[in-house]
Amino acid sequence: MQKKLKEKLVITGILLLLSAAWLLGSRYHATAYQVMAEEFLHSSPYHASRVNDIKWELTDSLGRNAGFAYLSKGSGYSGDIILLTLTDNDFRITHNRVLDHSETYSYYQKLHQQNFFENLKGKHAAISRQANSVDIISGATVSCMAIIQAIEASYLKAEGQKRQGLQMVAPGWKEALLLLLFINGIVLLKTSKPRLKKRILWLSQFTSVVFLGFWLNSYLTLTQINALMQGHLPLSSGGLFLAILLGGSILIPLFTGKNLYCQTVCPFGSAQRIIGLLGHPRAFRPSWHHKLKYLQWALTLVALSMALAFRNPAISDYTIFDNFFRIGGPSFLVAVTIITLLVSLVVSRPWCHFLCPLDGIFRWLKLIHLNLQLVWKSTPKPKRRIS
Repeated sequence: MQKKLKEKLVITGILLLLSAAWLLGSRYHATAYQVMAEEFLHSSPYHASRVNDIKWELTDSLGRNAGFAYLSKGSGYSGDIILLTLTDNDFRITHNRVLDHSETYSYYQKLHQQNFFENLKGKHAAISRQANSVDIISGATVSCMAIIQAIEASYLKAEGQKRQGLQMVAPGWKEALLLLLFINGIVLLKTSKPRLKKRILWLSQFTSVVFLGFWLNSYLTLTQINALMQGHLPLSSGGLFLAILLGGSILIPLFTGKNLYCQTVCPFGSAQRIIGLLGHPRAFRPSWHHKLKYLQWALTLVALSMALAFRNPAISDYTIFDNFFRIGGPSFLVAVTIITLLVSLVVSRPWCHFLCPLDGIFRWLKLIHLNLQLVWKSTPKPKRRIS
């Protein structure tokens, strides 16, 4: 009974802390973006006259019409992308200024490295209505679509034109592959044959590492959890893969208490298992093991609270998945990645068991599931009347 009370207090405390962080972050209003836009325009060679909340008319030093500026917001992979688009008098793009974004560092860098913003120059603001549209960058599809749709939506709204339906990225083999990995997890839970279990597990491990990890660079991160808590899910820009990933990872443990993602889907957990084949990894369970777990879960709670307070899903993500699968990143995280991989030769999945923030989230989901189950069982059921 005391344990159940403790669990309820923990869940209540977590919810109160996250709610407080959310309320703290709610003070930041969208008008701040208008101020940022006007500050940029003030520093530009143009004189800007506001037409409405999202449009400015630009004139040059001689007072001649020089074009327009549009403030837009797109739904990216990890959160909102806010940008200011400058056009000439024919509404062709001359410059894009990103005022704020929540995309992970690797995705955002890919846009610049492959000249995505440069390729937008000269395009009409109604980008999708052109025969010669913009090339979408492989590996950053959602981010590209978010920016294109944001520019077009802002232009059409400011000019009083009717907006076309949102472009959806059609589901393909990667969504099917992700579903297959979750199904493999269900099969693992149901089968009682050790040999079949082992084959399914290793098939899932190698598939996850090769395709989700190195090929697609698509996996569950703290940034995506943070974005979801802030009400962000980019279905409109092709985020069906992300919807399946989040739905399968969160809803299954919430309703069944089973964590399928870490077992058969997570590519970094799988990579640690595969590297462990080169050594003799064992479970690390010292007497102070529970203190390490509490520290791990506390770090998760701090990271979630920071993201809510600052309204930036990527600000507190300390996962090292990108550093491994994209082979790069900040020196400190690269060092942590190398150490983790070396330790995985002697300790079974060290990142998963002692550092990964997702472990805390899945633990809380299991606690919620157990308490909901307890409430359901203790609720008096209506008796059937015998006629």
